Amino acid sequence: MNLKFYLSTITLILSFTIFSQISTDRPDQTEGTFVLEKGIAQIESGWTFDADLGSLNTLLRIGTFKGIELRVNTNIISGTEDMSGLFPELSDLEIGAKFNLLNKSSSSTKISLLSHLALPIGDYNNEGLLSRLLFSHDLSESFQIAYNLGYNKYFENNNDVGSPGIIVYSLVLSKSFGSLGTFIEIFGEEGSNESKSNWDLGLTYLIKDNLQADISYGNGINNDLRYLSIGAAWNFSIKSKK
Repeated sequence: MNLKFYLSTITLILSFTIFSQISTDRPDQTEGTFVLEKGIAQIESGWTFDADLGSLNTLLRIGTFKGIELRVNTNIISGTEDMSGLFPELSDLEIGAKFNLLNKSSSSTKISLLSHLALPIGDYNNEGLLSRLLFSHDLSESFQIAYNLGYNKYFENNNDVGSPGIIVYSLVLSKSFGSLGTFIEIFGEEGSNESKSNWDLGLTYLIKDNLQADISYGNGINNDLRYLSIGAAWNFSIKSKK
C-alpha cells in the first residue's frame, strides 16, 4: 500500500512538473501552437546580431481567456554603418493574439491561429496585417515537428519589405533531452519581387520550470542572411492572490 502511495505521489509531481514547464515562441522562427492560460504572462527577449545590424526583440504574451492570449512585440534596431549604432531605431509595434483552434489532450496534433497588426510608430513604417496558421505534431514525448504557413499583407509597398503581400513559411524539428532542447529549421518568404529561403538551428536550456535561456544561429540558403541570437524567456502569474 505504501509503495502504491509513493508511486502515485511521484507520478503526480512529475505530471505537474511537465505541465508547468515553460513553452516559448523563441528562438526558432516557427510560432508554437501553445497558448498561455488565463492569468499567466510570459516575456521572451533576446539580442540578434548580423553583419550590419543588431536588434533587441521583446515579446510580451498574456493569457486572457481560455484558448486566447494577447501579444505585444517590439524591436529596437541598432546599425553599425555610419555610426548609426549610437542611435538605435524603434521598429513598428506589433499587437495581436493567438487562438487555439484544435487543442484536444487526446490528440498529438495541435492547431492555432496567430495574427498581428503592425502599427507604424517606429522608423520603418511597415504597417500591415501579419497572420499565420500554426501546426504541431507530437511524434513522441520528447520529439516534435511543427510548421507555419502565413500571409503578411502590407498596406503600402514599402521598399524595406519589397512587396505588399508576402507568403511566409517555416518547418522545425525539435528534440528535448531533459532540460536541454535542440531544434533545426527551414523558413522563408515568397513575394512578387523576391524569394528568400533560410535555415537555422539552436539550443534551449531550462534553468527553472518558468525560466529558459536560448542560443541560435541562422544562415541564408539563397541570400546573404547570417545571424546569431541569444535570449531568455520568463513565465509568471499575474493572477490576484486574494
